[in-house]
Amino acid sequence: MVASKNNSKRPSPVARELMEGGLRHDAAFYASYGFAGKYIARMTGLRVGQVSYALKKAQVRITDYRNGMGNVATIVMKLTQEEVDDQLYKHLRKTL
Repeated sequence: MVASKNNSKRPSPVARELMEGGLRHDAAFYASYGFAGKYIARMTGLRVGQVSYALKKAQVRITDYRNGMGNVATIVMKLTQEEVDDQLYKHLRKTL
């Protein structure tokens, strides 16, 4: 009789680090704020390719923040809307 294999997959080291913290988790965190890949690489010590791979695994896209599509962008906009509007108004009064 053949022993049955366990069908539960163990997460890859990258997936585990994304979930448990570490440099790749930090990369996903920074990407959620829309920071560029080169900046993320500099902050985490990962290479740009490693950052790209981690973000692909995490299904986090830097452009989601920039396009206002990500959850973080929505939260930031709600929390800062009044202050940003005040600053914009002050700027416009000086320039117009």
